[in-house]
Amino acid sequence: MPEILVLSLSSATARREDTTAELERYDLPFRFFDAPVAGELDEAEVSDLYDAGTNAVRYKTALSSGEIACYLGHIAMWREIAASSSNATLILEDDCQFLRDPRPVLKETDNYDLSGMILKLDGEAPDDATEIMRFGDGSLVRTNVLPPRTTGYLIGAEAAQLMLNARSRFFRPVDIDLKHYWEHGVPILTMRPALISERPDNQSMITPDRSDRKSRSPLRRLMRNVAYQRAFRRGIRLQNNAEGFLPAVRTQPHEAET
Repeated sequence: MPEILVLSLSSATARREDTTAELERYDLPFRFFDAPVAGELDEAEVSDLYDAGTNAVRYKTALSSGEIACYLGHIAMWREIAASSSNATLILEDDCQFLRDPRPVLKETDNYDLSGMILKLDGEAPDDATEIMRFGDGSLVRTNVLPPRTTGYLIGAEAAQLMLNARSRFFRPVDIDLKHYWEHGVPILTMRPALISERPDNQSMITPDRSDRKSRSPLRRLMRNVAYQRAFRRGIRLQNNAEGFLPAVRTQPHEAET
């Protein structure tokens, strides 16, 4: 079974209580990973890691403090995972809920070498996704356009290091960056049906923030969005999401430590 990390603000008492109840319902051990606070970010760290100049050229809008804090939290977890020998670690955000018993899927991770991959457990894969293999009580599928969100995903140590190498400086939200697999080079498969979703009673701490800081110029926002979508479609054409996935999952069984 993979280690489980839950990204959460230390002050988010109610969300932590809900998440604890959700995980204890399935007897899953876990630990909270304290998330950076958007209003208390270290300016020097933000300057080192957030590339505002590239953001202005290659993304639709400037990142909010909440999006930057969220990305920094995932980077901190990737650093810890990359320094380990983890075959797969489950990263959750504290607004997660399981759509069914997660144990069949989590136990299946012991049977394969997933250290160089990401498995997205949240989000619905599109209808044209290609099934790669059965996994637990569902299937792993490949798709050119990955579902958004980072509510729940499995990531191995090698994949975490690849993400750190590819994003020594970031300029998009973390969930959007994962969708750009041709840039970071990490194979990503999606679970079908989805295993994890956001709890409907929890308000996202990022979505309102995104709305508040949209460009005040509709024309400028439109132009940036058109440029972003064009570049995204070009990236998909250049590299197929299936490359390298099948051997990594099917022919490299993970040997559990004795």
